[in-house]
Amino acid sequence: MANYAIVTDLNRCTGCLACTVACKAINGVDVGSFWIKTLRVGPHPIEGGSGTFPDVEMYFLPVQCQHCENPECVKVCPTEASHVREDGTVQIDKSKCIGCQFC
Repeated sequence: MANYAIVTDLNRCTGCLACTVACKAINGVDVGSFWIKTLRVGPHPIEGGSGTFPDVEMYFLPVQCQHCENPECVKVCPTEASHVREDGTVQIDKSKCIGCQFC
């Protein structure tokens, strides 16, 4: 069975949050909840640099569902809202989800 995932080129990610917004819109994710989080890593001073812009390093890291074969998020869900479909994707039944964020 195929495993689905989204691949992001971190060298091209600008932290615009478009993936987060698109995910929320297509899946009807409630305000204040996120299925994709985009983390800002840095800024860190570059070795030998001044420690101020532009001598700093920073990148963005989208953290999203990896549709794992044996997902922990499904195991910890108290309402069984998180589940694995026949196609191998991890899905959330919004009618069962209580927003506990264990996943």
